[in-house]
Amino acid sequence: MSQTRRKGEPEYREYIRSEGWRAKQKECLSRGRNRCAMFPWVTIGKSLKGQYRPYRVHHLHYESIGKEKFWWDILPLCPVAHDWIIHGIFSGFRSAGRQKSYPNQFQQGIHLWCRMPSLLKGFVVLGLLVGAIAVLNVGTDRLPLQSIPDPEWMLPN
Repeated sequence: MSQTRRKGEPEYREYIRSEGWRAKQKECLSRGRNRCAMFPWVTIGKSLKGQYRPYRVHHLHYESIGKEKFWWDILPLCPVAHDWIIHGIFSGFRSAGRQKSYPNQFQQGIHLWCRMPSLLKGFVVLGLLVGAIAVLNVGTDRLPLQSIPDPEWMLPN
């Protein structure tokens, strides 16, 4: 298979239907611990409770079709991350083969986010939440103490 093939060409379509690709999808899902690379709190594939959650294995580029390496060439994603964010909002809802260049700058940025370790993503999200709360609480230090409700009404008798 040529390394310069792009999505939409016959060899790519043939490969995506192959047993080799199906095996690689399962391996990618397993190595990703059944978590979406963009939203690591989202379980994909089969969960511990036996429920099935749909997933996509996303190509970050098409230069290594047939020789993909986990985390460098392919990532496990939930359908929202794959269909609506990467191949939706960030591509103008165009398939990779119909984009001027794939991946574009927005997609490259989100690919970097997806490759970040989950713990680091957690700290980034936590920092954003703390920052948002701090911004929303600006000025509440000027409220009179009488306006703060007494929490004792919530305690059991």
